[in-house]
Amino acid sequence: MKDHKITIKLILSLVLLLSLMEFSACLGVIPKQFHGKWYVSGYMDKKKRYRWYKKYTITGNKYTMDGYPPIYETGTIDLLKEEKNRIFVRCNPKKSFIKDRKPYTLWLELLKNGKELKIYSETYQRIK
Repeated sequence: MKDHKITIKLILSLVLLLSLMEFSACLGVIPKQFHGKWYVSGYMDKKKRYRWYKKYTITGNKYTMDGYPPIYETGTIDLLKEEKNRIFVRCNPKKSFIKDRKPYTLWLELLKNGKELKIYSETYQRIK
């Protein structure tokens, strides 16, 4: 019986340690130069009849994304790695147009002295 109590305490300690390690992997607040509103748009067809757009707003460690055709997402961002003009983040969606959206990681890269933001292959313009 005593061995079971020690094993349970050991398992609980390991779970707590792993939780703290994941929490400490976050470096802190998203740098100010990434804050603001970012916008990208384009056309869905070659004849330029059908337009799409996406807009991100980043404030502190929170973000919102909306666009057309109707898409939306809100959540928090964890800073995982910081380099010269780019950061590696984990997005933690709270509400999303994707059902049961799980956390995901991506690079955010500032271009043209902070006037543009690259997310995946899309280049967003700063609008505010």
